[in-house]
Amino acid sequence: MRSRIFKRVIFCSLAVMSAQSPVFADDTDREPEVMVVSAARTAMDIAQIASSVTVIDREIIEQRQSVYVVDLLRGVPGLSVNRSGSGGGITEVRSRGGEANQLLVLIDGIRANDPAANDQFQWQTLSAANVERIEIVRGPQSAIWGSDANTGVINIITRKGQAGLSGSGFVEGGSYNSASGGLRAGGGTQEISWGANASYLEQNGFNSAQSGSENDPYKNKTAGFNLAYKPAESLSVDFVTRYSDADADGDWQDCVPLPGNDPCPQVVSDSFPDSSTFKQLYSALSGTAGFLDNRWTHQLFFATTDTRNKSVFQFRDFFDPDLLLVDTFRADGTLNEVRYQSNWDFARDGVVAGKDVVTFAVDHQKREYSNSNAVDDNSYQTGYVLEGRTMVVPAWSLTGAVRYDDSSDYDDITTWRITTGYDFFATGTRLRGAAGTGQKAPTSTELFGFSPDFVGNPDLQPEQSKGWELGVDQALGSDNYTAALTYFNERLEDQIVTVFLPDFTSTAINAPGDARRKGVEAALDARLNEQFSGRLAYTYLDSEGDTVTGRGSEVRRPRNSYALNLNYKFLQQKANLNLNLSYTGSQYDNVFFSDFSAGRIELDSYAIVDLTTEYALTDSVVLYGRLDNLFDEDYEQVYSYNTLGRAGYVGVRMSLNR
Repeated sequence: MRSRIFKRVIFCSLAVMSAQSPVFADDTDREPEVMVVSAARTAMDIAQIASSVTVIDREIIEQRQSVYVVDLLRGVPGLSVNRSGSGGGITEVRSRGGEANQLLVLIDGIRANDPAANDQFQWQTLSAANVERIEIVRGPQSAIWGSDANTGVINIITRKGQAGLSGSGFVEGGSYNSASGGLRAGGGTQEISWGANASYLEQNGFNSAQSGSENDPYKNKTAGFNLAYKPAESLSVDFVTRYSDADADGDWQDCVPLPGNDPCPQVVSDSFPDSSTFKQLYSALSGTAGFLDNRWTHQLFFATTDTRNKSVFQFRDFFDPDLLLVDTFRADGTLNEVRYQSNWDFARDGVVAGKDVVTFAVDHQKREYSNSNAVDDNSYQTGYVLEGRTMVVPAWSLTGAVRYDDSSDYDDITTWRITTGYDFFATGTRLRGAAGTGQKAPTSTELFGFSPDFVGNPDLQPEQSKGWELGVDQALGSDNYTAALTYFNERLEDQIVTVFLPDFTSTAINAPGDARRKGVEAALDARLNEQFSGRLAYTYLDSEGDTVTGRGSEVRRPRNSYALNLNYKFLQQKANLNLNLSYTGSQYDNVFFSDFSAGRIELDSYAIVDLTTEYALTDSVVLYGRLDNLFDEDYEQVYSYNTLGRAGYVGVRMSLNR
């Protein structure tokens, strides 16, 4: 019954979105509407980007009322999300079937992947409280950004200060004894601006285990500051910093041997609780100088990512199930990066417009990693980038990039990328294509070990991928409707996998086979009028590789997923109603046994409906409410972990501008 309801909602929404006849116009002289800063080494008009790009702006963030950034990503084509249990549980985001640590995450241009957590970004620590915009670029981007950008880039852009004085705040409370709040202030002149923010989130949570009754609470404190100084049109200096301190309780996965050492399924039990702390500091100082009427610009960027992770957990002794052990594990990581970049704009007709640009860049990274098991690693990597992009004619865009990476830990590697797009202005049609290679460097954990049970392999080589995509974008109804369809095909070689050794330890190796990922991404955006808008996204993914049971579909990668978002403004734009439906198809997950064998289990498909509403009491005070998992769907994202039930929240936002 519930499935039929969802299908009817989607069918009716598509009928409404397609109700108007198309009107077309020449687009050659239009002003750029959205500038994307992560699809190339310089900002590009989104209409000229041939890669698959999605932008989530502040308006969508406020309409969705999402507490975590990761919840905003569930409706993005090509992305899949898995969370292990309650709010602070380990959360993974995958792009086009790649691993979570093959997706580069930037926060204000700073590499945010955690060097102390196998280069995987800690999504469970990132709240949406002070986020202005999110850019998602899919496909291999290593030629531009190097390692970690094997399957794409997600750039989180925080809110900045502007001319004048502004301030805002919010407070919210609701289910699971949740309480959150935040403050933001900013101001400045045309020459100097500043911004400061702080937010707090506390949740009593729910029991991550499918047995027992204890709750797994979560706390997060985040603060940030930014300063921009622009003494001249061709000279600017920027500083940004962000600090996050999070505490999360969870439930340890364990498998206690049965009599006779018969295999037993791995289960999550609150009899083995664990707690974790995550401390993250991101800082960057950058400067830009322009010469020859800004045709020739130079950029210097210094950034630091510093993470401190600690976990305390309990588990049964493998040989004596009656013996309960307690262990503390600490992992610290630091990534210091220096980037130099020089851009030459050919200034068509004497106008610097960013349409014909050649860029040379050097990225130097120094990584430090240590953990409580006496693993200590220092390494470096230097990348050299040459990128060019041009509008061959007003309708035809072309970009190309090549990158050479020199590393202290593995063989040097070269990656490349080329994209092209062609606009048929008369019909509102755009054809686009992209092809390139990617790479993911072996992590410090894989190279030098994690614990006495996991032995490092210093002979590992980078994972390497080749990928291409073809897409078509179609504008309809005076650009009130836009549709996009993309086919992608990628192959990953030298995949790094974990294998068990005869002495009951494990290590990482480059697998001899490959992983093949292909699929289709479709999106439809519609704005009928000033009141009603809708978005529909669908992803089909065929992800095949070497699994724990042989060749087959890779785990935690649903074959089918879609999301529908409908937004309605009423009462003279003072009120807003937002409905979001996300469907995740069936997917596999791993199951491990006490005899070190492994198997797989299929997780059922599920659909989640969220409903939000708000009402502006005044120009500066907004009341809002949210219902998550409206129909109380029972589902699993990760095998044996519980998920959020129906939950309600209310809050108020306040703002001040002068």
